[in-house]
Amino acid sequence: MLPISRTQATTLSFFHLTVFEAMMRLKSVTQAADE
Repeated sequence: MLPISRTQATTLSFFHLTVFEAMMRLKSVTQAADE
């Protein structure tokens, strides 16, 4: 595993959180549309 700086790690984790949140919202919106 390559050593990465703290800034890169923080950006990466933040990006992951944002993508995860967007996917969850999209999922709930899709479910709401199905009902």
